[in-house]
This record gives sequence, C-alpha cells and structure tokens, in this order.
Amino acid sequence: MKIYSIEPVLKPVDIKFKEFSYKNKKKLFDFLKNIINPNFMAEFLVVIMIDDNDIPMSYYTIGGGSSEEVNFEYSMIIRVVLLSGSNRFILVHNHPFGSHEISNDDIKSYKDLRKISKMLNLQYLGDYIITNDKLVKTRLRRRPA
Repeated sequence: MKIYSIEPVLKPVDIKFKEFSYKNKKKLFDFLKNIINPNFMAEFLVVIMIDDNDIPMSYYTIGGGSSEEVNFEYSMIIRVVLLSGSNRFILVHNHPFGSHEISNDDIKSYKDLRKISKMLNLQYLGDYIITNDKLVKTRLRRRPA
C-alpha cells in the first residue's frame, strides 16, 4: 500500500471561505474541493474545527492511504482538536472512485469517535464523504424491523 505524505500543519481557513456555516452543504462542498481533491486516487481524512457560530476555523489533514481506506488513530483526531483550542469539529474523507455509499467502516468510526468525543466533552458534529460531484453526510443505518 502506498502512503502519501501529508504536511502536518494546522491550517487556517482561507479568508474567502470564512463567512459560511458548515451546515451550508453547497459552500462546504466548494470549500472542501479546495483542500481535498475528490478525484485523487487515494483516500484522505481531514478534521475541520468549527467555532461556536458554526464557521470553519482551521483544518488538519489526518492522513492519506490507499484507494479504499485511510489508516488513522482516534487519538490523533482528538489531539488535533484539543491542540487547536476548539471543542467542535467535523471529519471529511473522499471516496476516490465516486461511490456515495457509506461503508460499515465509516459507520463504525463515526460511532466510536462520537462516543470518545462525548466522554471528553467535545462536539463531534458529523462526518462527511466527498466525491467529485457530491457531499454526503454519514448517517447511522437503521436496523430492519
């Protein structure tokens, strides 16, 4: 597996993207296309710190991996959030082949990180998948009745 090297720097959000809520999916999608190339043939995971007004303040690329996965540790995400001075964050990763499907690994990571965040009094506001044409928010699957 080829691992791509990432510049380990907490980056401020570019001023042209400063005045939007992360809840505005169109503007969030436009912002994300500037930091994650959805057509790149490797997955990347980015944590974005959100202020109390729901505006993205900074971001950090947690890692890159193969075309099907990103290897990461929850502790790295939590450390970045805490060191940023924020207590609110979202995660974004790309699906290089354009699939909008949320995998079982995506759901497991979401559940685990939500639980850890709650214990540490952090607000994990959501997890998103970006492809070249769409931004999808991870939602927990309901079990069939």
